[in-house]
Amino acid sequence: MTIKEKHLLIFPFIPTALAIAALIYRVSFNKDNLLLAGSIAFTCTVICILVYFISPANNRSLLILAAAFIFSILGDLFLKKRPPDYWFVLGISSFFLAHVGFSFYSLTRVKFSWLIFAAILIPFLIWYFAVLLPTNRLKNNDILAFAVFLYVVVSCFSLSASINLKSSSATYWIFTAGIACILISDSFIAAGNFLRWQKLSFLVMPLYYLCHILIALSVVLRQIKQKLSSTKGLLI
Repeated sequence: MTIKEKHLLIFPFIPTALAIAALIYRVSFNKDNLLLAGSIAFTCTVICILVYFISPANNRSLLILAAAFIFSILGDLFLKKRPPDYWFVLGISSFFLAHVGFSFYSLTRVKFSWLIFAAILIPFLIWYFAVLLPTNRLKNNDILAFAVFLYVVVSCFSLSASINLKSSSATYWIFTAGIACILISDSFIAAGNFLRWQKLSFLVMPLYYLCHILIALSVVLRQIKQKLSSTKGLLI
């Protein structure tokens, strides 16, 4: 492991420290600091680009992952501008593109399983059609309802694409845990916005930050693992 790889281990601590600062600010002032909130995903973007430059030939999908973080930042900014509903649609659209990026990155590493996708999607579709769609906000806004539907589908696809049941590698499961965090966070957002159920809303931002931190951590650990594997190969 070279000095560069050793130094990479330090980088996930940066968004972690920023997330802690953002949460302290939120608790102290009862609002989000947009600069702190955006800097968490931004530092994760920088980590992906850094790892790409260390080993560009094997990590081109990291540029897509970096773009996904940027769309995530935009999505968060748009959602914080609501109402009116078109800001919410723009936010959902940005997060939709973020999930496309997460999915693309996953599919370069994991064989997609339609069975896992169905197992995740079906309960969420039941929740969408039986619980969310009848709410006044979605029932009276077809564009918003369709945007939420597409987002439910892409979120479930993103999570299922990250799951590799045949692997015991921590890098896979840390990434999956990150996607699961954003899916749970989004579920709490939907409950708060459409059902007016706010009991778990305090978990939205911690889960959102944790999503990005875990994804960045998985990227760093994967790079270190690849470097160690290639070094061992040269020694054999």
